[in-house]
Formats: sequence, structure tokens, C-alpha cells
Amino acid sequence: RILNAAIVEGGTKYLLTTRLGAVVVDANSKMVLKEFFDDGEQVVETRLIANGTRLLGFPDPTDSSGLKIWDFANEDQIAELLPERAITGAQYFSETNMLAVWSHPHLAFSTPANLSVWDLDQNVKISDFDDVGAMHEAVYLSGTDKLLTWGGPEISVWDIRNGSKLATMMH
Repeated sequence: RILNAAIVEGGTKYLLTTRLGAVVVDANSKMVLKEFFDDGEQVVETRLIANGTRLLGFPDPTDSSGLKIWDFANEDQIAELLPERAITGAQYFSETNMLAVWSHPHLAFSTPANLSVWDLDQNVKISDFDDVGAMHEAVYLSGTDKLLTWGGPEISVWDIRNGSKLATMMH
């Protein structure tokens, strides 16, 4: 069963995600050109990032595996990001090649989330943000080291480098 699909490389190929991983299929011949799988761990979503050079593979939130990063051209797994809890959301910031990953305890989205920011050039965690609140989304504030998060009635601004909260607004 296909979970999601994307048209890639100028419309000549399709990226198809299944529970077992992802495949790239030629749009004309329907032949499988590339495969991105990892030892039977379940994948729920894939996203191309970094101008189509990297592929993110999101694990099933009930699985204990991390978020996988593959080199899209040669199919090699570059890294596995291992947050402390199951991933419930992520946002890629192309300007800085960073990835914000968040998780909620027991997959309860109304509970405070934990958030971490990863440098994908180095494949290392830059910072952790504890008790972010009931988080739904994160946005990088262009040209700064700041991150905006929101969920429920709360909007917060964070310093990416040290994980400190700079401001909170209620709406």
C-alpha cells in the first residue's frame, strides 16, 4: 500500500512511500530505479530535502527507531537521528540545512512536547528544548538563530543554539 507519493527529478520519476520504505520509479517504464529500506522497520512518510539530494524517512511513531537520512543519489544511509521519544513531527529548514524534530509523550498531542534541532551538515543535535508545550508546528525565523513554535493558545520564540525560550505570547 502506498502511503504517500511525490513527483521528482523534473517529473520523470515518482517517489513512492510504503510501510517498508521508499522506492523511486521511472514514470515511463514503471521500473524501480532506487530503493530505500532499512531492516524491516516501518516508515510512515518520506520527504526529499536539501534540493533533492537527501531523503528523510520518518518512522512509525509506535516504533523505537529514529529518523533516517539517505543520500538520494547513491541510496546510502547517511545518518539515523535518535530522539528520546517517538517522533510526532518535523520541519526542515533549507536555509540552514537544519531539522527540527518534536515528540509528545505517549503520542498525546495536547501534552508538552520535547523538541530538538539537528544540523544535517554534521548530523549532530544542536540543542534540546524541554517542555515546549502542546506543539503543532515549528518555523525557522530567516536570518536568525531563532525558532517559532506554536500549539494551542501559545506561541513561543526560542534560541536554536542554546535551547532557551526568549518569549511567549498567548492568542
